[in-house]
Amino acid sequence: MNESKDQGFHSWLTESEAADYCRCSLWAFRKMGLHAYNSGGRKVYFRDAIDRCLHSRPWSRAQLVPSAPPADPRLSAVRLRPYKPRKKRGADV
Repeated sequence: MNESKDQGFHSWLTESEAADYCRCSLWAFRKMGLHAYNSGGRKVYFRDAIDRCLHSRPWSRAQLVPSAPPADPRLSAVRLRPYKPRKKRGADV
């Protein structure tokens, strides 16, 4: 039996099910531009078409973001003056 059917996915998927199947957000799935079929007023997608679309996209490793340049020494987190708690109002002590 197909492993994706074992996970509970059928051959026709609603928009939210298809996004879950692709492991992406609903917004990202809508940007993929797949053809949706109308099924009683809701969008459904054919799972094989989703698989073909995913396999046709080029795959690349994630790009590492270079580390930030060293911060200006004037912007360091050094306390300018020592901390002194405020006096409490109405305290007789």
